[in-house]
Amino acid sequence: MGKPKRGGGLNVAALILGGVGAALAAAGVIVFVQVPRSLDAQRARIEGLAVSGAVALDHAAAGREVLLEGRISTAQPALFRDFVAYDRSERRRTENDTESWSRKERKRPSLLIDSADGTTRVVNDTYELPSSTAIWLDSRATDYIETQYKGLVAGDAVVIVGRTAPGGIDAELVTPGTRQSYLSALAEGRVVSFWLGGSLAGIGAVLIAIAAVVTLRRT
Repeated sequence: MGKPKRGGGLNVAALILGGVGAALAAAGVIVFVQVPRSLDAQRARIEGLAVSGAVALDHAAAGREVLLEGRISTAQPALFRDFVAYDRSERRRTENDTESWSRKERKRPSLLIDSADGTTRVVNDTYELPSSTAIWLDSRATDYIETQYKGLVAGDAVVIVGRTAPGGIDAELVTPGTRQSYLSALAEGRVVSFWLGGSLAGIGAVLIAIAAVVTLRRT
């Protein structure tokens, strides 16, 4: 019986390594190029919006793009524990916690917002929560499933981007902080995307180079 050819195995390994490297390099280029562009566009958009108040919203024409700073009213009812809006995610517990979180529930109620000159309301339930102020991990997890809640609580300072609508604002996003802190977060995200994209592309290039060397040595 003949011995298996070691060279064939190396060629397969090189092919797999090269494929993984190409995928990482492509992902790195996308993150390095596209994510900063998207963040820059959002930053320019936010910089072009002045902070509006409740009175200004009441007198603005419907459909006008606005930015509102305020706090979630203490009269806003909690939906679960202290959360007034939240995402519930789950993951299967493993020894090294490598399983990623998967969103299982999304709660986006109409929100009552106190601003410097009055009170207004987020009238829709389709807004995004790019960030959160509260996280709660359910310690009663069973069947090796962990449950995590992330969201906002009454009294949180928030910045809201959306369009004027009858009764308040049709929000695109509600995120903790102020206009300035949101702009700072976008700037930080741009830096992180450069580092992450560059790292992925670099690792991918190294894997491709190793695969090429292995392949050339077998020829």
